[in-house]
Amino acid sequence: MSNNIHLVLASDNNYAQHLGVTMVTILENNHLKSNIVFHILENNLDQENKEKLKIIKDKYSCQLFFYNIQEQEIKDFPDMGYVGKTAYLRLFIPQILPKNIDRVLYLDCDLIVLNDLKKLYQLELQGKSLAAIKDVKSEDILRIFFYPGIKKYFNSGVILIDVNAWRAKNITKKAIDFITKYQKQITSSDQDVLNCLFINDWLEIDKIYNLDLKHERINKLPSKDTVIFHYSDRIKPWSYLYTGKNKKYYFKYLSLTPWNNFKYSDKNLKNFFKKYKLALLKTIKNLLRPLTPNRLIDWHKKRFLNKNIKNEKF
Repeated sequence: MSNNIHLVLASDNNYAQHLGVTMVTILENNHLKSNIVFHILENNLDQENKEKLKIIKDKYSCQLFFYNIQEQEIKDFPDMGYVGKTAYLRLFIPQILPKNIDRVLYLDCDLIVLNDLKKLYQLELQGKSLAAIKDVKSEDILRIFFYPGIKKYFNSGVILIDVNAWRAKNITKKAIDFITKYQKQITSSDQDVLNCLFINDWLEIDKIYNLDLKHERINKLPSKDTVIFHYSDRIKPWSYLYTGKNKKYYFKYLSLTPWNNFKYSDKNLKNFFKKYKLALLKTIKNLLRPLTPNRLIDWHKKRFLNKNIKNEKF
């Protein structure tokens, strides 16, 4: 196995800054920076943003490669609102990466890396095609939506991938076919697709590798052994509406990027009051969640996400 750690991230211009922050968190918290190889799947990332990312590459002496996936490739994929279509780019990993790369770690751009990735990257996959953590909403999702035969639903924000296995299974084509057939039923973009294509073919790993605190108290901070912390809520730390203390990590590393002159675009008097209202509502919701009957949670979700696939084989 090569000493290089191959990391894949995906971004468009809207997420270029956050991609830069994620890269810096990795480079600041991993010992062998020159062994880090970034593979950026991008959808028309402009030259200015690419140059800023290259500044990070030069500063830390790592490796950086860009792979443009044309809009035509994903234009018919369902748009999941704030997530956008960029999430689907990871489905092209086995098709677009050089053939000599047989293992990659895929990372979303709304997370920060707080410790060394080497142990995760070298994890034995035990014959599985990928490793991931069980999504914090797994039980709710599986009660409501399709996924026949799936007993656990993983979060696709951090996935360790056996690229050769993905190539052998022709995953890119299968994913495109799946999206074409079920695009009206998909609720979580690529995450639904991958969970259906890799039923019983993924290894569950510890949550320290993709820590999601969306259902915890607002000011809870990640423990010292956390390797990857995921800002998975709809409201992100770069929004003025975000109130959690854990946003300090994002801004600590943002200050080390070429985007260090960042200013909130949504800072105004109206949002000053709104953010505390949202924080209060979230606190109440998280306190009530363990006491709420599942049937009430399911009714609420079905009301707003009335989608289902039944009796299908993928």
